[in-house]
Amino acid sequence: MVLAHNIITRGLNSIYLQAPHITPPDEAPFCQYMLSWHTLMRTHHAGEEFDFFPAVEEMASAKGIMQANVEQHHTFEAGVEEFGDYVESLVNGKEKYDGGRIMQIIDGFGGALMKHFAEEIPTLEALRVYGEDKMGGMLEVADKEAKKSMVCSLVVCPLAAG
Repeated sequence: MVLAHNIITRGLNSIYLQAPHITPPDEAPFCQYMLSWHTLMRTHHAGEEFDFFPAVEEMASAKGIMQANVEQHHTFEAGVEEFGDYVESLVNGKEKYDGGRIMQIIDGFGGALMKHFAEEIPTLEALRVYGEDKMGGMLEVADKEAKKSMVCSLVVCPLAAG
């Protein structure tokens, strides 16, 4: 999970730092890069909500223990969608590239996203209280979800597309 969060964070940082410096010849490939980041982001959180979190709750026999994480997703969801919508409009030629606008959109959701990433790992670590007997397979569940998400991201997953 830490690796997935790091990839997403570094990707977003690179977008934010490069957005104001992109020149017209580089706009199209940069927009594709941003679109890929958006797809990965959505696929990761959809995978958590639909696969990983329910599996963890079932393993722990504790329905709702991951709900706080799902609620955190909602704190940045609209901003991530605004970002995706803008990037789609750039890719489709409906809007003109504006690096400042990209930064502004990220400013709107980035803090909540980073807070979520910082808090989700301790939440997962706290699952130790349920014991090895129940939670021993959690890494396998996470690996299975990650592989599904990565394949899904590469072939444009219906979950990621909305």
